[in-house]
Amino acid sequence: MFTEQMRALFSTSIRASMSIAPSSWKIPTRDGFYISCGGASRKGQFALDIGANIGNHSIYLSGDFSIIHCFEPNAETFRRLTRNIEANNLVHVTAHQVALGERDEVLAFRENLDGNLGNSGFMGDEKPVERCRIKPIQVHPGDVVVDDLRLSRLDFIKIDVEGFEPAVLRGLRSTISRYRPILAFEFHGQHSENKAFP
Repeated sequence: MFTEQMRALFSTSIRASMSIAPSSWKIPTRDGFYISCGGASRKGQFALDIGANIGNHSIYLSGDFSIIHCFEPNAETFRRLTRNIEANNLVHVTAHQVALGERDEVLAFRENLDGNLGNSGFMGDEKPVERCRIKPIQVHPGDVVVDDLRLSRLDFIKIDVEGFEPAVLRGLRSTISRYRPILAFEFHGQHSENKAFP
């Protein structure tokens, strides 16, 4: 099902710029060669970190990008993210307490209280973990939020949103089409019977 959704989502022209980084954060370049995130870019490039959590990826990539916009909707995780950005003096990294998706809507968010805030996310059909807190979080269309940033360019998008990736990608259709960034997102095949990807 996930694969069919992704095929329907991306036209051939967009798919050419799409990349997968399954759990390893090695990114195929447009030429098909793999590079690690640490060497993925040159200064002057812009990135989005969607599902920024406490900032691990943004901090790691901060030496490679001139501008990074981080998106993390969970209040406690966002507090830690902003603290980590400030502690590392990353003036070119901006945190936004915003959830990106396909449309304006309020969704139930499961905050994991077992010590792994990174395992929190929007609820689907799964049963919540034993120690969690459910709270409503406003989701905004990704294209609208990115348009409001008035970026002159966008070179890289990292998405790690615990199964909400299809909605985020659908919400960024125009952004991806306009800027043609390299995409890296978490995908373990759990949403697809054949574990394939377009």
